[in-house]
Amino acid sequence: MFTDSRARSEEAASSEVFGASALSAPSPAWGWVQAVLLALGGGVLAALFWLPSVGLHAVWNVLIPAAPLLFVFFPGLWRNICPMATFALLPRKLGFSSRRRMAAWTNRALRWAGLAALLLIVPLRHVVLDISGPATALLLVTAASLAFLLGYVFDWKSGWCSGLCPVQPVELLYGRRPLASFQNPRCAACVNCTQACNDSDPERARSAMGKSGMRPINLLTAGFPGFVWAWFQVPNFRPEYDRLAHTLMAFGLPLLGFLISALLFILVRSRLLPSHRDVLVRVFATAAVVTYYWYRLPFLVGFSPVAPDGMLVDLTQLLPVWTPFAMRALTSTVLVMWLLPPSRSPRHWLVRPPYSQDHVVVTADLSSGRARR
Repeated sequence: MFTDSRARSEEAASSEVFGASALSAPSPAWGWVQAVLLALGGGVLAALFWLPSVGLHAVWNVLIPAAPLLFVFFPGLWRNICPMATFALLPRKLGFSSRRRMAAWTNRALRWAGLAALLLIVPLRHVVLDISGPATALLLVTAASLAFLLGYVFDWKSGWCSGLCPVQPVELLYGRRPLASFQNPRCAACVNCTQACNDSDPERARSAMGKSGMRPINLLTAGFPGFVWAWFQVPNFRPEYDRLAHTLMAFGLPLLGFLISALLFILVRSRLLPSHRDVLVRVFATAAVVTYYWYRLPFLVGFSPVAPDGMLVDLTQLLPVWTPFAMRALTSTVLVMWLLPPSRSPRHWLVRPPYSQDHVVVTADLSSGRARR
């Protein structure tokens, strides 16, 4: 449980690691950046309805391809500026959130639901999301509504950012060795809104299921490389395709890849590396993001067997034919060299702010839905 002594020790540790300025008040510029990005998000949403090609490019060919690199090197930066997080925290910031303390079982259930949503939304891109602006807009509106509702019911980031958000499992998977930590402009003081804070203790968040039982991050780590590879083998839907057959392939092939990858993980762990789980986790996490950029970067500039799927701009007539090989060699080398070695001094994504002195603290009773002052 959290106690005053632990709070003081963690704050002292943060000062030692990040320097005295780490615990100072975050810059007001963060608020302006969040507001601007929230407004841009509204613009993208409008474009998805009235200029769908612009909106689709902004979401699927600009934001999403950039996101994994942010998760790898600067997960704290992404957590500070994510427009969906800004929207989720509006009820708390505006003072009408119920601020309900989340029980441990609720957090586990939301994390599992977030992983399930991720594995359903990604294949849905080939079926409809990548080709329909209104469908993508509906997805974003639904996600924003859920984020707002969870922000209204639960305290601070516990409902969405560290719960149901389908992106946060990937943040945990890739954000194992951040290049830098950032101040936390969203939380003026830590109120222990969740037992497993992704921002200030991502290692603990990866163990959100406790000491026993399958955890969402474990399952994602094992299956995601095969899922990502198989997803790139499926083209977007076209009028000449049979709708049912394409839908079955769009969902079935990535899930089959996920299953094969997970079985491979289990086999290697049990037979070859039973005492080196951390090494295997780093290998599979690295394989997932390397596989993503192996395909995604060439696709963005037109080097794709399924073009114009996933293409931002066609540069095939301007770039040499070896461009895809250079892209793959560069990104693979950088990602492998950064993610594969063990992290000797784990760095938090965000510096934990000082603990609130007048707030209910989290104890072991939280697992049964109770809290103690």
